[in-house]
Amino acid sequence: MHLTVLNITDVLMKLFRGTLDLGPGDNKSRWGWAVLMEDKVWKQHGQLVEDFKEFLSSSIDRPPRNPAKKINSGYKAKEFLTYVYGMLPALLYNVLLEPYYSNFCDLVWGVRILTQRSISREELQSAHKALINFVIGFETIYVQREGSRIHFICQCIHNLIHPSPETVRTGPQSLLSQWVMERTIGNLAQVNTIIALLDLDPTPPPPRGSTQYGKGLYLLHPTGPVTKMKKAEAEAFLEYALQQDPTFNIPDDGVTFAKKGCLRLPNQQIGRTAWKEKAKLADAALRVSQMVKIVEEYSDEEGNITKDSKIAEVEYFFEGWINGKKEGLAMVSLCDDPDHEILSHSKNVLWVTQYTSGENLYVVSIASIKSIVSLLPFEKIPGTMFLFKDLGLDVSYLNSVSFVQGEDGEEFEDE
Repeated sequence: MHLTVLNITDVLMKLFRGTLDLGPGDNKSRWGWAVLMEDKVWKQHGQLVEDFKEFLSSSIDRPPRNPAKKINSGYKAKEFLTYVYGMLPALLYNVLLEPYYSNFCDLVWGVRILTQRSISREELQSAHKALINFVIGFETIYVQREGSRIHFICQCIHNLIHPSPETVRTGPQSLLSQWVMERTIGNLAQVNTIIALLDLDPTPPPPRGSTQYGKGLYLLHPTGPVTKMKKAEAEAFLEYALQQDPTFNIPDDGVTFAKKGCLRLPNQQIGRTAWKEKAKLADAALRVSQMVKIVEEYSDEEGNITKDSKIAEVEYFFEGWINGKKEGLAMVSLCDDPDHEILSHSKNVLWVTQYTSGENLYVVSIASIKSIVSLLPFEKIPGTMFLFKDLGLDVSYLNSVSFVQGEDGEEFEDE
């Protein structure tokens, strides 16, 4: 936590803001990386971060405050994680020029992988390579072999070569970080042993009025009245149903169903729907939670499995009968494929897309919904959004806090 979230971010922000000490013979006019040095630019940048709050999902328990106002006033580690490694790649696109931007993206890519609770060997190798490139590139492009800039190289920069190999030895660093230790400080060893050996807490009952589909997957209220699908919705449902049952037919009088408003995922996130969220007052303090990451698996004749990831807005959840079996489903509006030029330039860090609510309809099983994500406005290209995933979700999940209630404590009831 301290290395990547506090120490490294402190060095980077001092570079981008041009607040590092000036060495003998050096001149800040040569600092092409100090893109946030002007007070006006820094304040505008901070306001953008503050404005992003309403677009973040409710599972992000500590949205970053305006750094121009609060970065020196107890800015939390989780805020730095979200701000620097989640938002900054988009905010600095075409602002921080090459080679500084690519070097920064190497760092972001490596840290994003290391914050996962589950890391594959290929991902770990990719993270290690990216962090090595960052460390070498940092000395090359910032220090430039000038003695007046030797103080740019803090110990924490060189420490970045160790987390990936240490992950092989000890496991994901997010499980060993200060976030985890802070939850255990003050507990006696004997008490912890008893809690680990004995199941003292009864299993909580499922949410009232919910329907369970698999382990930890619940469709929740509110529930709308029984109605019929529109033509475009019925066509999307038919396309999904035919994949499960090639003989499936839609009745002549249409598809009858009832909308569901919420979904609880196994990771305790609560997914909501455009159906309910957009019906609320425009000035209501909402957090957008209807954007989801979908992962579908396909197998070929040889049994090889291919995974296909999509980002979409959930229009509503519903239950459908296919092959005599009731399934939990979601009607979603798919986002466009990411801008491949930006994705390549940012080394897969910055995913820029766009979508139109209610169009490009697609039906998926709720089991294919892996997480709630956020799409934040990408001001460099009007009308587009960039993908933000909660980097600290796994860490927050260790708290075992259930997200069964809404942001204001409301329960999920029938209409």
